This record gives sequence, structure tokens and C-alpha cells, in this order.
Amino acid sequence: PGSPGSAGCGRAHRGGSSMTDLWENASRPGALACVGEWRSRGKSVSISERNGQLLLEMGPETPTLALLPENADGAEVWPMRWTAVRLSGSGMPEAHDPLYVIELPTPTS
Repeated sequence: PGSPGSAGCGRAHRGGSSMTDLWENASRPGALACVGEWRSRGKSVSISERNGQLLLEMGPETPTLALLPENADGAEVWPMRWTAVRLSGSGMPEAHDPLYVIELPTPTS
């Protein structure tokens, strides 16, 4: 197990916060619970959100992957699971070719 970096699982790092941010984040179950950075044995993994899309980055020499929720209807069901897929040249996720599965057992794990 790696140690959390600047923002651990369940502790999303954001500059400012407002009630609008709180309501927006509540509509995306589990999304912010997995945002953060982890390091172990010289390797790092970073999950961030850009333009409403969760992204998985594993270093400068690997492609950025999109994380897609396995629960298509968006309902909050624990454990939450996402599949990591490649991004097309236009930046769209290629959902037909999952590479990894990421699971968050509970909202506070």
C-alpha cells in the first residue's frame, strides 16, 4: 500500500469552496472520494478531475487514462468502481477497451 501524497483518498484538495460546489459535488457520487495522489516504491499514481472527467495519470512516460464509472446510472452504490480506458485522439474515452479497474470500498477508504 502506498502513502497518500498531497491529497489522499477521501480528501479532495480544492482551492475555494461554495454551496454551489457542494451541491455540484454531491451530484457526482464517489467522484471526489478517489481524487488524490499516491506514491509507493518510486512510482506515483494521480487521479484528478478536469472538465468533469476523472483522469488517471501514472507518470510522464505513460498516457493519461479516463476513469469511467461502472454504474452507468450514476447511483451511489458501494463499493464504487471505475474502469480506466484510453483517450482517443479527440480526447474522448474509448470505453470498449478497459485497462484497469479501480475500486473504492467505502466513501472514507
